[in-house]
Formats: sequence, C-alpha cells, structure tokens
Amino acid sequence: MFWGEVPVKNPRLADQKIDGEYFVVQPLHKELHQMDETASFIWQLIDGRRNWAAIRERIAGQYDVSEKNLSADIAEFRRFLIDKGLIGK
Repeated sequence: MFWGEVPVKNPRLADQKIDGEYFVVQPLHKELHQMDETASFIWQLIDGRRNWAAIRERIAGQYDVSEKNLSADIAEFRRFLIDKGLIGK
C-alpha cells in the first residue's frame, strides 16, 4: 500500500484558500481545481513531511467516518491528485 509515501505538491501549481476551500491552478494546463472542505483539509496537510498514514490519522481525529471509508476516500483522492499532476508519486 501507499500509506508510507510522503506526498509532495507539484511546485508549478498555485493555490489559494477562499472561504475554507482551496482552489488549485495548473497554469501549464490552464486548469482550475476547486476542492471541497475535506479535500482542502487533506491538501493543507500535504506538506512534504507527513506520509499518507499520518494524514489519515489527522483526518480521523477531525471527521466522524469509519476507517474503511476514510481509507477508501483517501485512496481515491490520492489517485485524483496523481492523475491530475497535482502531486508526485
């Protein structure tokens, strides 16, 4: 599994938090990604030091969700971030 990986944001991105949600711009692709509250919380935790397990633990303390659902949601969001080039593997 990927829980030991430390995600790193793509340095070519620009992001801005507005009203509790992050907006991430990919200038080269001319794409704008709006993240909901939970995705924004995860995005904020991606700091190049925490691994996915630490991020999951932090989220578990913040939201009332089963570990199974939380793990699946994080895995799905991680795949989105990688597919869109927002983070490196």
